[in-house]
Amino acid sequence: MSTSVLVPILGEAISEARVTTWLKQIGDPVRRGDELAELETDKAVLALECPADGLLLEILIGEGVLVTAGQLLARVGRLEEVAAQPPAAQPPAADERRRISPAARRLARQHGLDLAALAPALPGARITTHDVHRQLAGSNRLPQRQQLLTETQRVMATRMAQSAREIPQFSATIECDASRLLAAKEELANRSLSLTALLAGIVARVLLRHPLLNSRYAGESVILYTTVNLGIAVTTPQGLVVPVLHHAETLAAGPLAEQLTRLVQAAREGRLSLAQVSDGTFTLSNLGMYGVSHFIPLVNPPQAAILGVAGIHPTVVPTATGTRHCQRMALTVSADHRVVDGAAAALFLQDLQHTIEETPLF
Repeated sequence: MSTSVLVPILGEAISEARVTTWLKQIGDPVRRGDELAELETDKAVLALECPADGLLLEILIGEGVLVTAGQLLARVGRLEEVAAQPPAAQPPAADERRRISPAARRLARQHGLDLAALAPALPGARITTHDVHRQLAGSNRLPQRQQLLTETQRVMATRMAQSAREIPQFSATIECDASRLLAAKEELANRSLSLTALLAGIVARVLLRHPLLNSRYAGESVILYTTVNLGIAVTTPQGLVVPVLHHAETLAAGPLAEQLTRLVQAAREGRLSLAQVSDGTFTLSNLGMYGVSHFIPLVNPPQAAILGVAGIHPTVVPTATGTRHCQRMALTVSADHRVVDGAAAALFLQDLQHTIEETPLF
């Protein structure tokens, strides 16, 4: 009996992946654990491992095709099974791939172009992205250029549209004095501790006191997490990704900062593993380094809430005896209203403000 090669479980809230490259071809000898293909999600590139020794008898899904967990991709069998197998099925759209490159096919589909209407620059040649751009330019008179979305950007766009469409979310903002936060960063400067790392530790501890913010909606119930797997939004050349600090509430400042540095570096180099982007329970998005004074983040499904951190700005505030200088920072929480009401969000923000302004930070 041949062995089926299936799309593995992709992780929570990851519904699909794209087959980017087949590393083995039909007829190649393979061993259990060999990498057969690469699958790309919005969060990571995954290696598809061979489930058994034998020959790669069939490839049922071609490169560039979207697949879901459990879908049949290929079959592996023993040498003596080859003769008994029916003719190996060609990957879908094989004829199409011979006349149009995968990149050109994706670009045409993204813009709704009829593949049959595309023509190469030279008769009999393969259609390339240049030919697709030529078709697009002919249908648009304004000066422009096309920029393909990366797979990360494409799936993030889908997820954010899902967030705005399916989650009845609201936002609340509080301002706090970040003077002690800045002082703590200076005190720990020899550890290269960033403000994001400091905030991550504080947020994780505060979340334990506000479990509704560290949860997700589950139809007839709410799943309340007893640990904080804190997602940190990171901008990369491929788009926005959210690596996860697992059990962040248990990490001291130094180890948390070191782990966050490794995650950010891996994210920007495109080498995050599936484990490093899975099982997040709450997300922190910091745009303070860009000088943003206030912004409203969108909830990252299936989580119930996200915290947006804006830039720190010096200001003067009135006091009972006059005025004083301080460093103001806006904190905005967006939450799923099916789980979190306004009072719960406000209490979380108040606790966060109090912790930053008045309690030991590490």
